Amino acid sequence: MRQHWVGLRMIRSFKDGESGVALIEFAVTVPLFVFLLTALFDFSRLTLEQIFLEDAVESAGRFGAAQSGNCLNQAIQKLEHQLKNGIITKDLDFKVARSEIFTNEDGISGILLDVTATTSCYYCGWGMHEKSASDGQALEPGFTFNSTGFYALENQQCGKSSSSETKYHD
Repeated sequence: MRQHWVGLRMIRSFKDGESGVALIEFAVTVPLFVFLLTALFDFSRLTLEQIFLEDAVESAGRFGAAQSGNCLNQAIQKLEHQLKNGIITKDLDFKVARSEIFTNEDGISGILLDVTATTSCYYCGWGMHEKSASDGQALEPGFTFNSTGFYALENQQCGKSSSSETKYHD
């Protein structure tokens, strides 16, 4: 007889709708929480990739500025090696947009590196980029960031062996 009353109480509680409200709240909040958590991880990864890109550009620029001879190519090789073999940056699609031995308005010669990197970002639709404009492919989610640095030459022999001081690298 006692079990009968327990069953009736459960039916009345479902009838009142309080447990149904909790289920609906759970069904709405959990997907939202999971989405926010994965978006947080994705944006954190983007920030980390940008920091690693800036560090690689700085490291390669300083390395090249300390070299003699063909220091610009040595800096670019070091940059490409760091970005292709880095744990965080190995999946980056990067391009050295501009690299040259440059003399600024103060008469200081140095290496100028400008690098553009593109990475995937599934939760940032505002950062859309075209993978290939010539193919006419649809936009895919991604984020593009840039790092530029100027590093004063420590060795004045840098670039003296080449026929031109300015070099652009694609």
